[in-house]
Amino acid sequence: MRHTIPCISVICLLAFACTKDRPVAVVPEAPVTKTVAYTVYTATDYTNSYYDNVKGQLELSIAKVSNNGTTTAVLWDTVFAWRQLAAYPSFQNKLIILKKYSVLDSK
Repeated sequence: MRHTIPCISVICLLAFACTKDRPVAVVPEAPVTKTVAYTVYTATDYTNSYYDNVKGQLELSIAKVSNNGTTTAVLWDTVFAWRQLAAYPSFQNKLIILKKYSVLDSK
């Protein structure tokens, strides 16, 4: 009787230890490459003398916002400084800016 209880407790302990689920390995998410395309051109012809003194500035940027929306990190930005509207490209000579970034698809 005095050997029965310790033997049963050891058997139960081994049985519980053997039946535990192994921890599931967390596979890190692979980053995905995303492309952002900007196309810069004027929709109107500004070569007329009426627009000689009209200037414009263009700011382009790409930012990453946190999930809860509290922080913003600028990934890329550029500024087309003040210039005459006629100096911006027309649709036939449009400027295409492609930027690629690696991001996690779930974010």
